[in-house]
Amino acid sequence: MRTKPRRPQRFVVSHHREKDFEGGLRSYAKYRDLGIVKATNGMVRAHVIRFVPPCRPEEVSKRHYHDVDFQMVYVLKGWIKTEFEGQGAMVMRAGSAWIQPPRIEHVVLDYSDDCEVLEVILPADFATVELDERRGARIRRVGKIACAPCPRGEDRRGDFAHPTRDRASGGCSRTQARAYSAAFSASCASPSGPR
Repeated sequence: MRTKPRRPQRFVVSHHREKDFEGGLRSYAKYRDLGIVKATNGMVRAHVIRFVPPCRPEEVSKRHYHDVDFQMVYVLKGWIKTEFEGQGAMVMRAGSAWIQPPRIEHVVLDYSDDCEVLEVILPADFATVELDERRGARIRRVGKIACAPCPRGEDRRGDFAHPTRDRASGGCSRTQARAYSAAFSASCASPSGPR
């Protein structure tokens, strides 16, 4: 039984066009948005992710989690090897599907040159937190996908508010990043989505 009424959804169709693949959250991937965010008023995001070859573990293999309510991934082409918290490393091939429970830590280990996946996420706008294990401490970085603006008014879509990238490089300070992380998570959890 639903406790809150949902905003109306509208019909949408997305046909494959190569020009629709764009940069996004990760530099090693191109994203093709399927138009579901607008059609569901921010309730769901669905996109095709095309991984950019070749896989470079030093860039790709960063432990992280997504602050989501639901995340499902389906391999369309190729294969991807990922390690999941409590599950170990797994190779997923074309036709494989899995659900990543909210906040499960994972790391992409490798992928084929032709790897493409379909990803469905709720809510549409969410935080990605990277975990830096090299220093023994977890450094939180908040990734965003075209949602809440940086508190300082910067356009940081597809970027991170790096706690370690301070005023000298133009990024947010540690305090600002912590505040941004809390505000972003709270806004993404609200029924109306990020502000």
